[in-house]
Amino acid sequence: MIVFSEYEVYKTLRELAEKTFPDEYVKAFKIEFDYKKASKTKNTDYKKKEEETAVITVFNFDRSHNHIITTTIQELAHHCDLSFNGSDKDSKETHKIYKLLLEQAHKDSIVDLAEAKQNMDSKELEKLEKKVGALEYKKVVSDAVVVKINNYDQREILKEDEYKFSPTEKLWVKEYENTDLADEAIEKYIDAGVVKETITIVSKAENIIESTYYVIFGKDCFDVKDDLKKAGAFFDKDKGWYKKIKLTEKEEMEALAEELGISKVKYTTSIK
Repeated sequence: MIVFSEYEVYKTLRELAEKTFPDEYVKAFKIEFDYKKASKTKNTDYKKKEEETAVITVFNFDRSHNHIITTTIQELAHHCDLSFNGSDKDSKETHKIYKLLLEQAHKDSIVDLAEAKQNMDSKELEKLEKKVGALEYKKVVSDAVVVKINNYDQREILKEDEYKFSPTEKLWVKEYENTDLADEAIEKYIDAGVVKETITIVSKAENIIESTYYVIFGKDCFDVKDDLKKAGAFFDKDKGWYKKIKLTEKEEMEALAEELGISKVKYTTSIK
């Protein structure tokens, strides 16, 4: 997965479930991102009420995308158990489904299980392995690379070449089978007017989807507007003072708000 959005996560998980269990029927579900919610005990949530479409909610976005997808697959396991067996309670069957989903996800380069195991709750991992055995996987070797371009003006040529816009990173991205193919494409973009410095190429194995958001300080900040300007913030007539940040900078922004006497800040993926 090189683009992180509700639709891409849903599409990836749907395909994962169908590939892992080709003879089973996976009921309808949807993915929702809750950027406001935070929890010290849970990173995702699964809800299914009678005939309503099941909802997997994702929060705590100050984590790696590998960790986010791993915990979301855990909720998918509950949904698959409900689809196949009529129960979404935490059981041995749920853990068996979770294990198979994780192993398939590793084979398909959706998650890296070596990293996932480091991020998983130790008690949860111990319970999984005790009930259904240790996760089985091999290191996936791939020459694939990901090209990321931060150039809005050239979006039409990028769309024609099947680049996808990553709403969290605010970049155009595409995967190539190897570096040679990527370099060839990059030369074409530079000739077309794309600034070389706006292009980044990384191996798929090392690709990190670093979420980008806007922190909104609000309109009632007249007395500290110079401090906000110095911190890189801008003013919008509807939202007030805001700044584009990586979500890993969240604590830094909240500390700034406290220092300036701003009682509450909000986070959003778009300033429009």
